[in-house]
Amino acid sequence: MIQHDVNEAPVALTLIPNILPENSPTGYVIGQLQTIDPDIYSVNQTFQYTIVTDLSHTFELENDKLILKRENSVEMCITQPDLCPHDYEQTTSLLVRILVEDNGVPRASQKFWIQVKITDANDPPLNLQLDKNIVIENSPIGTLIGSFSVEDQDLYQTHTYTLLNENSFTSRGFFFTIEDNDLRLVRSPDYEQEQFFLITVQATDNGIPPKNITSDFLIEILDTDEIPDTYTFISNINDIISNDTINNLINGINPVRITYLPQSAYFQLSIGRIIFLIEDRYRDLYLHGYDGTQLNELNFSKPICASLTESPYRLLCTSNVTVVNPRVVYDNNDHDGHLVVTLLTLTSNNKTMTFSKPLRIKFENITLTINGQQKESIYIPKDNSTSLIIGSIHAIDVAAAGRPVANIILNENSSLTYPLEIVNSTILKVRVFVLINESSTF
Repeated sequence: MIQHDVNEAPVALTLIPNILPENSPTGYVIGQLQTIDPDIYSVNQTFQYTIVTDLSHTFELENDKLILKRENSVEMCITQPDLCPHDYEQTTSLLVRILVEDNGVPRASQKFWIQVKITDANDPPLNLQLDKNIVIENSPIGTLIGSFSVEDQDLYQTHTYTLLNENSFTSRGFFFTIEDNDLRLVRSPDYEQEQFFLITVQATDNGIPPKNITSDFLIEILDTDEIPDTYTFISNINDIISNDTINNLINGINPVRITYLPQSAYFQLSIGRIIFLIEDRYRDLYLHGYDGTQLNELNFSKPICASLTESPYRLLCTSNVTVVNPRVVYDNNDHDGHLVVTLLTLTSNNKTMTFSKPLRIKFENITLTINGQQKESIYIPKDNSTSLIIGSIHAIDVAAAGRPVANIILNENSSLTYPLEIVNSTILKVRVFVLINESSTF
């Protein structure tokens, strides 16, 4: 009996190797197909491979090599898992069915399932976000602006946030730092200098090897009404504003408690100027006075402002002061004087504030000084007050360009029981053997 060889179908198919690291790129060669066929050695057969089932549409064949034709959309693996077919966090293996056909006569074929194992790799952090990006100008150093966060498929990893760069239009130095995942100020921002900053931040995980993501964030500076807290009064509207006056305003110092003017100034077109600093741009300013009456004695013109400095941004503002509702018609020989006390309120863009110190102007022709300082009152403690020397007293005639007054006496209505006396026309003191039962103001 003559026996004839019959072509037999392949009996086994393997993929060597069969490992696919997750997030591998398109074109990655996974392995080579190897076929077992009873006829392979007797007739030197060759094989043709065809993918017949690939549910995830992930693979393709190049001759006997299994190739990755679809890479993971790593940015979408968390929100749209179907876009990441070989994501280790979703599956540890994929199956592909391959048809193997030999070149025998007649041709014989067989279908085989091949398992592709997926191995874990460090996934990069995704979706770097800052929960808040707005900070109010003049906020103090250390102010928390917002907190950074990322998404990461690799659970339990930690992330380090690094400030790579910050840019502003003025480039006045660095304003931000990152502590843990918090964005904080290292310098107080000024809206008049910077309205926006652009910062670049990188988040890096602690995987092996480390992966990172870099994003840009716009930080917005909010404007606030920076209404001044002090002012000064200059009696001569033509005087140049001195550097000392400006420095006092910058430092919030108002050294003058009362301004003394001659009675004739009461009837001038303007009795002086209110001067203050403001650090806001584009402000609609109004200055008002209130002296407790229905018709205020003084009026204040709409402030006119001019640039003083650019960094920090400051405007020097002035308002002319006039008497609009006179209270008394003065006699130049009236030495009692007239004290005007007016609270000042400043309105800035419909927001109003009142200066802490009222404007005090006294119109008089004779002004007294004690130890070279004008005083409205004298405080005397009750303890050890007898024979207490208060100071050197002098008088000047304001109406006569500050000429000294030679003879100074107490009011002639003062009796011997009055506790004060003037010695040698220059020394003000408490009388001898006078006891003051409690601390008093004269």
